[in-house]
Amino acid sequence: MMPRTISGPSIRGVAKRTTKDAAVTTYSTGEGRHYAEMQINEWIKGGWTAEGTRHHYDSTTRSAPNGKSVEVAFCADTGKFYGKEVKTGRS
Repeated sequence: MMPRTISGPSIRGVAKRTTKDAAVTTYSTGEGRHYAEMQINEWIKGGWTAEGTRHHYDSTTRSAPNGKSVEVAFCADTGKFYGKEVKTGRS
């Protein structure tokens, strides 16, 4: 069973099959980074990768409570985005 939908830097980490991807290590901090790493590792462990196009829109930002980072929220169109088994290539 494919893990639940991922977002942001996690998508690139899943596609690259690593939590060390620059998008994850640069754009995620604290609990957000921990969540991204957990999601990526579950996709990798399950033998899944990400394919297709995911369109983000209606983004908003705000300062995070720690005062050192910014939180980003957005809507996503995942109509052309899907998970695929690495071994078989099936979606």
